[in-house]
Amino acid sequence: MENEQTLKKQRHGCVTALLIFMMFVNSASVTLYFFASEFISKSLSVELSNADKIILSTFQIANLISCILLFQWKKIGFWLYIITDLAVVVLNVYEGKGISQLWPALGGIALLFGVMQIATKSRKTTWDELD
Repeated sequence: MENEQTLKKQRHGCVTALLIFMMFVNSASVTLYFFASEFISKSLSVELSNADKIILSTFQIANLISCILLFQWKKIGFWLYIITDLAVVVLNVYEGKGISQLWPALGGIALLFGVMQIATKSRKTTWDELD
């Protein structure tokens, strides 16, 4: 008979750290889009319209929700993350910012998926534990 500890879902500490980091970055991004858009415009040498701020903030909020879903062991959180990351890439390419925006998004997706493949002491990965 398995004890209670082996029946509980476990995630590797690296997964937890990455999800917390992603939640912080996405929350900070939303705040910056609305309260420090001049700083972003100067830093990126790009003028952000109000529509850009709203759209990009919506994607950041969706990424925040995806992290929360992953914390709740929901695989849909990973798929939501992919959709929002790729949507930002499409938006950036559409606005003429270049296809170079594709690589950071794909790198982020690969990093998240890769970290979720780290096994815990029970030899299960976070990906295996997701519902």
